[in-house]
Parts: sequence; C-alpha cells; structure tokens
Amino acid sequence: MRSPARSSRACAALVAFLTPLLPAAARACCPAWRAGSMVRIADQRILVAWDPATQVEHFVREARFTGERGGADRQEGGDDFGFLVPTPTEPEIAEADGAV
Repeated sequence: MRSPARSSRACAALVAFLTPLLPAAARACCPAWRAGSMVRIADQRILVAWDPATQVEHFVREARFTGERGGADRQEGGDDFGFLVPTPTEPEIAEADGAV
C-alpha cells in the first residue's frame, strides 16, 4: 500500500507532466486573424430572443472591430478575418435588418 506522501508526490508529478498539454485559455467568442495582424472587438450590441412557437433562438449581433496590421499584411491589406462563435448545433446564418 502506498503512503499518503508518496501518492501526493505521484499526483503532483502527473499534474506537472500534463499541464503543458492543456490548451491555452480561450474566449467563448473571438475574432481570428492572420499571423502578423490583430483584430479586437471595439463595440458590439447583441439581441437574443427565444421563439417558443418554433423553439428557435435568434441571436442578432452588430459589431465593430478594430485592428492592427503588421509585416507583409501591411502591404496586402490584411483586413480579412473571421469571427468564432461556439454553438451547440449548426446555425442558420442570415443578414439581419439594420432596424433590429
């Protein structure tokens, strides 16, 4: 039978070994940009509405982004980027009326 001190050392060694394998902290929603550039959310407004009749959640977002370009992207423009939003299922995506 192992002693408590030996079990604690084994557990600490296992944690020390596995910690570098853990993914880095990430935000739930975030912009994704090219290497050498950076994009930030400057401002956003969000409307979330549940339609009980159709059991559909509507997520409407208006966002403004700012960014910095560096390296070769400065000559090429570097204005292209993506935005990641985790969802439980594949969403239906459409442009919303600006009046919303």
